Amino acid sequence: MSVTATTVKVLDGKVTASETDGTYVYLGNNKGEVLRYTIADGTVETLVSLGSRVKSMSIYSGVLYVGLANGELVTVTTS
Repeated sequence: MSVTATTVKVLDGKVTASETDGTYVYLGNNKGEVLRYTIADGTVETLVSLGSRVKSMSIYSGVLYVGLANGELVTVTTS
């Protein structure tokens, strides 16, 4: 078996959670930001800054559920 690892993007902040919907990869970081990486062209945009480190993320029907280090569960609408 052959395994290859390739750096796709270097971001400002440590990635602490990720989720994908097939078109985008949503990334949460230690600065409390939720970023959206476009798979097709590699663009990255900051969707929101939540003020606490992102611990987990899950997406359902265009809504991203974000668990924060301060105990909050926040929804971010992505569509």
